[in-house]
Amino acid sequence: MLFLFQNRFEAGRGLAEKLASLQIERPVIVAIARGGVAVGSEVARALKAEFEILVVHASREIRQPLHDYRPRTPLSILGRTVILVDDGLDTGSTALAGVHTLRQRGAKKIIVAAPICSRKAVQAIQAEVDEVIYLESLEAFGSVEAWYEHFNPITDEEVARLLNYAARATSPPTKTL
Repeated sequence: MLFLFQNRFEAGRGLAEKLASLQIERPVIVAIARGGVAVGSEVARALKAEFEILVVHASREIRQPLHDYRPRTPLSILGRTVILVDDGLDTGSTALAGVHTLRQRGAKKIIVAAPICSRKAVQAIQAEVDEVIYLESLEAFGSVEAWYEHFNPITDEEVARLLNYAARATSPPTKTL
């Protein structure tokens, strides 16, 4: 099988390169938990951006950012550009639920970014956001995990480490996420 990405870190670095070319001033990176956290941590580090996570369910049931991982209130996104990151977009419904929450929180501009997307997801999201950024968009998509060589589940402990990793110049917590 041909994999596009070795793991979520590699995908995040590629996505960060593409996003850096947009030259966004003071973006906030909001990663969809859990898979988007590994990708988003690389994007946040590369763009030297503030980083937050959001637990989203495709049913639009939104939970607040995971306070257990951060001893402070959620980042203020009022009037700012937010880049909503996930590890891939199959239908786009989870990202759309996140977009609605970010709009309610006052984001000025919302960019959805993912390394791999179905064309169906891109079409579903485009009308709701300012921009959709991706490395690859495919008609015959399958599943997100099919495009990664290593696509291991991300635990709560790894989410906490990834938040710290994004905020500091340290090595990734694991190579296989």
